[in-house]
Amino acid sequence: MTITKQQQLKVGLFVAIALAIAVLIIFLLGSQTGVFDRKVSYHTSFRDIEGLRPGSRVLLAGLNAGNVTQTELTADGSIRVSLDIERSLATRITPGSLVTIGSKGMLGDKLVHIALGPPGIPLPPGSELMSEEPVPLSTYLSRAGHIMASVEKTSDNLNRITAVFASDAFLGNITESAEALGQVSRSVKEGSGLLPRLLDDSELATQAATLIASANQMATRAEEAMVEVASLVREVHRSDSMVHALLLGDNGDATVAAFAGVAKEASDMLATVRTQPSAVHSLLFDAESANLVHSIDNAAASLESVLSKVDSGEGTLGALISDPSLYEDLKRLVGELERNRILKFLVRHSLRQEDKAAD
Repeated sequence: MTITKQQQLKVGLFVAIALAIAVLIIFLLGSQTGVFDRKVSYHTSFRDIEGLRPGSRVLLAGLNAGNVTQTELTADGSIRVSLDIERSLATRITPGSLVTIGSKGMLGDKLVHIALGPPGIPLPPGSELMSEEPVPLSTYLSRAGHIMASVEKTSDNLNRITAVFASDAFLGNITESAEALGQVSRSVKEGSGLLPRLLDDSELATQAATLIASANQMATRAEEAMVEVASLVREVHRSDSMVHALLLGDNGDATVAAFAGVAKEASDMLATVRTQPSAVHSLLFDAESANLVHSIDNAAASLESVLSKVDSGEGTLGALISDPSLYEDLKRLVGELERNRILKFLVRHSLRQEDKAAD
């Protein structure tokens, strides 16, 4: 059987197409991790998926874990995303795992990130995972624009500041200030005034420090005194005291006049006692009054001596006061006299004898 050139061309074309398809299949399978591994499905929802599409990669804690299998717009306006995750890694997905949408680089392909949650019971296949809405690229661009505007404003301010520093007037002022400071330093070093002496004489510096400390103490005491005076003034204003009546009352003049009258009467009374003869005058100014006062002092001293002896138990009266047993014996003796006939007879006999002797 003779094969024509047309048949050879068809066979060659078929083989070429088959090889191309085989290479494409091998490439696609090679770009997917775990194509033949068993997988489980999970779901999550977003308001905006920013170009995420089926086939996009899913990373679990940075590891290739699966692919996006489906994106579906729901009735409430959210987009439901289905994920296929390798079974060996699905055990790390817990109720605290969080799904976000990222990109490979600033403008690269979109992919899904799953952050590991706290350790816990793995979620069963088909569960709904928590999600966090992605920040739109326009927001980043807006923030970048604000940052650039701030940087530009800061740069302008720095330019104005450096322009002031670079001006001839500023440099001239700096030079004049340095020269003046140098002159002051030389004057202090070479002069004989108070400031050089304070710098060189330690004793004078100590005296100056002591003087300053004393001045601070005086200022503190003056301030405390002013506080006390202010408090006293407030107290006088609020109280109904005599000082308030004298200074602020309506009858202050009358009160002062009354005090003046009392003082005048006392002065007149003292003048009368001094010049007119009277008992008070004699007691205060006569020579005999000195003897009277001396006698009173002696009587007081004697009375004090007697009282001290009585208090110490000396004498009959002191014994009666200080010794309770003596008092009880005397009381008992007097009581028994009333009841004892013999004693009564003796007492009566002694009384009659005394009467006869008297006759």
